[in-house]
Amino acid sequence: MKKKLLAPVLLSSALLAGSIPVNVFAQPAYSEKDHHLQASKEWNEKANVPFFVKERFAEKFSSSSPSNALTYLKKHQDKTGIKNPDKNLKVRDVQKDDLGMTHVRFNQTVNGLAVEGSEVIVHYNKHNEVVTVNGRVNQAIADDAVNTSVSLSREAAIKEALSAVSAPSELTYEPASELVVYPFEGKNHTVYKVNVNFMGDEPGNWFVFVDAKTGNIIDKYNGIMHAEVNKTQKGFGKGVHGDHRELHISRVKEEGSGTKFALADYSHENLD
Repeated sequence: MKKKLLAPVLLSSALLAGSIPVNVFAQPAYSEKDHHLQASKEWNEKANVPFFVKERFAEKFSSSSPSNALTYLKKHQDKTGIKNPDKNLKVRDVQKDDLGMTHVRFNQTVNGLAVEGSEVIVHYNKHNEVVTVNGRVNQAIADDAVNTSVSLSREAAIKEALSAVSAPSELTYEPASELVVYPFEGKNHTVYKVNVNFMGDEPGNWFVFVDAKTGNIIDKYNGIMHAEVNKTQKGFGKGVHGDHRELHISRVKEEGSGTKFALADYSHENLD
């Protein structure tokens, strides 16, 4: 029987729209139960902080450019919590949609390297007015001394990544890699983020984080999982702490509505 493939459900913080105050910062819910479950991990409330800013009175610029977006961010650092945006942000791309809005996307950077999981998006309306800003920033990483020196070659990092996921000799396409700063388990690692794709009985869309100094595997996850009949699946997503979390999902077959997947683990009692 052929296996079906399912892309993982990604966890993200919901951005509230409508009548929102000028500045809204998302705060993590942290109960006693959460504390017990996460006792082995140190929580840093400044790491990977989601934010959403909606302007009551939109600020107009001469154009919807990245430089004007940076001017806005420098002027409103108190709203966004982004320190020295002209130094710590780098333009990733600029997109214009069918409504005439322009979206300028920035990566948070350290010594020119993107910080994995952190980005800022400035949204202009068709009148070149900044109407909203959202994203995630790591407010702690600027205070840390991050060593971004590299000892390992890109080729060696790819070789380590291929070995780590037991990749076959025939790949869907050549592995892609980039140097990034990867906050993981309380430390900021300079790594090669390597993407490996292959088909076969156990297909993979792997993201492997290889230490750029030692070649050690810091983390890895597969962006593809199998959806088999009557079997609870394990997916992966990004949690509110910014780390990769394992998700329990189940295939649900309902008459007249086809197949669905639920964020529930029906293989254990009281987990639905």
